[in-house]
Amino acid sequence: MSVTDSTHLLQCVNVRLNLAGSGAVFGPPRPPSTLPPLSTELPKNGSSTVIGPDSGTEGGGTVFDPTLPVSQISMVQPMHNVANPPLFAVGSFITFEWVFDNTTLVFPPEILTVEVRLNDPKMVWTVANVSGTATSTVWNTGIVNNPALFMGFYTLSVYDPKIGKLGVATSGHLMPYSGLQFGLYIPEPYTPRIGGNR
Repeated sequence: MSVTDSTHLLQCVNVRLNLAGSGAVFGPPRPPSTLPPLSTELPKNGSSTVIGPDSGTEGGGTVFDPTLPVSQISMVQPMHNVANPPLFAVGSFITFEWVFDNTTLVFPPEILTVEVRLNDPKMVWTVANVSGTATSTVWNTGIVNNPALFMGFYTLSVYDPKIGKLGVATSGHLMPYSGLQFGLYIPEPYTPRIGGNR
């Protein structure tokens, strides 16, 4: 062993002894990382992201385009009319029907909350909690009594409770809907006139 090698060996021993005296723990060298190397290969379309489990695609992921807009529903009935909102009598059945935009709805909700809000004073009634694939629900206004319905204008909301009525949806998710206004009135019983001209 040369003088240079001996000097180097002594230096290594001294460093190790100094570390041992400081409380450092020594052990076998760490095994090489078992993680697969990062891939720089992009999806074939060049702009998609692979997310979520899906046995139907190679590699166990769903190809999703992050540039897709948020999805939304459109009301079928009652029809939205700003100038002349539809009117219904308290005690009647009201059918709310909508359609999904399936071209942008990548992540359909599990549940939909349907509710109405009285504009003034601000009060809220839950109409129904329906399946995320449902496209209609019927509201029996004759059995609403906690609290009772008022005469006035209401706003219909349909939304995914995971996002919330005022939440912000991301690409491929359903945007909360609050676009329909309608009126409720309380019918009065007919009272025939007594005497006088018709």
